[in-house]
Amino acid sequence: MADETPKELRRLVEFLNEKMTDVEVLAVEIKQFLGSASQTVLVPRVIGLTEAGRSQKGGAPGKRIRLKRADFLAKCSPEVVGFFEHMLDVADERGHTVYWGEKGLSIRAYLPKAQKLVTFAYGWPSGEFDLYLNELPGSDAEKSSLRQELMKSGEFDRSSGKILRAPLTPENLVRVQEVYHSMLDKIDEMIQKY
Repeated sequence: MADETPKELRRLVEFLNEKMTDVEVLAVEIKQFLGSASQTVLVPRVIGLTEAGRSQKGGAPGKRIRLKRADFLAKCSPEVVGFFEHMLDVADERGHTVYWGEKGLSIRAYLPKAQKLVTFAYGWPSGEFDLYLNELPGSDAEKSSLRQELMKSGEFDRSSGKILRAPLTPENLVRVQEVYHSMLDKIDEMIQKY
């Protein structure tokens, strides 16, 4: 700690921080100011936190880097970019929430009566699209009916008991998008009903 860090030391700290991927090198500069009535104000400044260093190390320790729209779409194959762009635009239009994870995204709907968000769709840059109906409001019979309808479309497989997965291919993109739109109408009906 110092009240002022020499320029050479700042450069050295930033250089080491960027080059050493498994170690974070920082310096703390604390300036002291005297105010009225003999009050002392301490102002800290951290040296060495650069964007280049953060991106190489994956952010602060313990903090995970979440994707953003552009990052997600850049990781997608050219064939599925249009599908996911449309999916994200529709989420915005319908007032759904897009949650960005480290590897993919989820689409969530707000349930006003329960005052919570529920996830119903996932997208993966690898070209997979998942539907998850268990968190939706409604009876088990309604969710089962919706699940059967989705399975009848022929585009979805059961990846697990709870998730329906559609591997996206150039041949099925339009059909999966149509099925997704019809499902969204039913989801919005369920949200309004419950």
